[in-house]
Amino acid sequence: MGNVGIFSAVNSKIHAMQKKLLKKEDFNKLIEANSFKDCISYLANNTGYKEAFPKGEINNLRRKDIEKYLKANYVKNFEKLAHYFSGDYKEVVKILFMRYEIEDLKIIIRSKYRDKTSDEIKEFIMYENSLSSFNYNDLIKEKDIAGVIQSLKNTKYFNHIYPLVKDIDEKGLFALETSLDFKYFSQIRDIVKRIDKSDADIIQKEIGTYIDLLNLQWIYRGMKFYKISKEELFNYIIYDGYKLNNKVLKELCYAESIEQFVEMLEGTAYGSIFKETKNIDYLLEREILNYIKNRYLKIYKTGKMDISVLISFLEISTIQIRDIIGILESKRYPCDKNEVLKYITAVS
Repeated sequence: MGNVGIFSAVNSKIHAMQKKLLKKEDFNKLIEANSFKDCISYLANNTGYKEAFPKGEINNLRRKDIEKYLKANYVKNFEKLAHYFSGDYKEVVKILFMRYEIEDLKIIIRSKYRDKTSDEIKEFIMYENSLSSFNYNDLIKEKDIAGVIQSLKNTKYFNHIYPLVKDIDEKGLFALETSLDFKYFSQIRDIVKRIDKSDADIIQKEIGTYIDLLNLQWIYRGMKFYKISKEELFNYIIYDGYKLNNKVLKELCYAESIEQFVEMLEGTAYGSIFKETKNIDYLLEREILNYIKNRYLKIYKTGKMDISVLISFLEISTIQIRDIIGILESKRYPCDKNEVLKYITAVS
């Protein structure tokens, strides 16, 4: 079966999965629910996520439990879609999954840094599955970070982060975690050379947009909250973005102020994100996610027989989980509907 045939089957499967995602009215029900338990009850009994929850008693579930069930459901969908592919395209799907695997790897490393127990670590692991490239139990049972890194010796991560272990005590985890992110993007650069140009262009464009937004968020926060030097800001830029080349990024890193940074972005595709949030910093992440979500909704609706629908569905699903967790979190504190809406993309 050629690529058109494969993506026809994939798109049909995604269409069925998409029907189980929450609609605007579902989010309104969650926002208007009177309590945390009412939210969980609605999710587990009245939405397409019902299959994500264990049958039986749900009243004693914690927020962390809900997050784990929702992400496990996401992983199950990811695995189902991966089965449609083989060869280089199977590798593409595995590399797309690396982003989530790295989240878990960072959790394991941070937990060892903070002397957490194995049971404590397991509680925060979210993405272990058949696509995983390392054995979670082997990493978790190690006594320290050095042991975790050694357990990664036969994986794609080892050579990238092993040289950084010696500096952890003095410099912390920032460089190591950033190096893991760089590894993900370098894997993307390598795999697109081996697939059809049309799909390669889609991946480069969409992942490139994601890189642009990560870079801008890094520069903005580094300048405003951490007072990081201009040289260091530029040193940790991720290369191969979509619209922002290294020359532009360097100019942004060397902006004299946040105001100048925002002015320099005017006229670009990302200008509105930072213009609207420059005085309301907690809205920045929501506006970035809104930008991504709206972009992928447009792509998804085209239904093209290429990799764009797969990427769009996976991203939309991820953002939806974040919105659900955000609403659940709001139920733990007195919070009116308008306040909740400031932090989620769901009905904006």
